[in-house]
Amino acid sequence: MSRRLAGLAAFMRELSLSLDGFSNRILTQKTIYLCQVVGVDLGYRYNWYLKGPYSPALTSDAFELKDITQFQNVRLKDHVRGKIQVVNDLLAKHHNYDLEKADWSELLVSLHYLRHISPQPVKKTKDEVINALCECKNYFTSDQAACAWDELNQMGLIENIEVSIN
Repeated sequence: MSRRLAGLAAFMRELSLSLDGFSNRILTQKTIYLCQVVGVDLGYRYNWYLKGPYSPALTSDAFELKDITQFQNVRLKDHVRGKIQVVNDLLAKHHNYDLEKADWSELLVSLHYLRHISPQPVKKTKDEVINALCECKNYFTSDQAACAWDELNQMGLIENIEVSIN
């Protein structure tokens, strides 16, 4: 098995991610995206899709991992675990905004993607990104998007950074 699959298996195990059901698949996509944003590059590149940023390669690899227990001996380094904890802490805030975890992750990652990655002519101010997001994802309110923006910004993940994960 490839090193990338072994790494993905370790992340999925550490983050308790699964592909059972659509919400879990969304959460897996968005959680791995966030892990890469905080500095753990697993090599997945994203493009825009129905539920925001999506990596076909990640989906393919994750489904190839039918049994992540085959990688039980793969361990993550402490500094990587620290970055995972940052992502877990951010995702746990979904309760504060009355959103399901998969929806919260979609909101966070979509804002980040539109601000930093999108090749579309999206303006880059907070209000412009939020308006663009709410136009294509009308099930999120501008208040929810503003709160998600602020959470990302408090972590240094939205303003004044240079990112390349596409």
